[in-house]
Amino acid sequence: MLPLEIPRARTIVVISACSAAAFGLGFASGRPGPRDLTLVGPTVDVVPCSPASPVTVRTANAEVGEELARLRRALEDSELACRLRIASAGGIEPLPWPTELPEPLGRSAMLAMLERGLEACPDVGGGDVTVDCDEYPCALYFTGSAEPYRSCGGLRAVPGTSTAMAMAGTDDGGTITGVWYVPEGDTDTPPELLSQRRLIRFQQAQELSVPTDVGP
Repeated sequence: MLPLEIPRARTIVVISACSAAAFGLGFASGRPGPRDLTLVGPTVDVVPCSPASPVTVRTANAEVGEELARLRRALEDSELACRLRIASAGGIEPLPWPTELPEPLGRSAMLAMLERGLEACPDVGGGDVTVDCDEYPCALYFTGSAEPYRSCGGLRAVPGTSTAMAMAGTDDGGTITGVWYVPEGDTDTPPELLSQRRLIRFQQAQELSVPTDVGP
């Protein structure tokens, strides 16, 4: 009787184009690659893979481009969020005046326009109004009733601007009002920063409105 011959065990590893690319990327990035594989069995047969098709390459490039765009948007969003957090803490620098504004909406022109409006409406703030155009945008702060301001067309409707108004109580039981004049068409200053900085400026105005004639 002839001796029974048992075939030797073989392990066959089939590497496709995608697998080869994945192994190559893994090895390049320090993760286990083809050279780090532990193969079980006395022999290994490698089936050659075919090159990736142009369609596969274009698809991979498109996916990489989309991922880069997503990461870029996330970075921009995080940068804006960081600036807003700084603003809410009062640490943001005063906003500069945009350089591309039309001349009638520039700092000097806006200051002159508001001063003329106050001259025409002397009852606003009882004649004691702070005009702040050092920082963008121009703002008015006054205490007392806001009715004189509401009835003053020269201050309520400044051509080429939109207004934002805020009111708060003071320590002496009065009221402080803030009005900001934002030139229309300003695309350089993010609205979120305008809003945050407006809040900070109003808080500063409230602190300065504390009466000085109150005794101990």
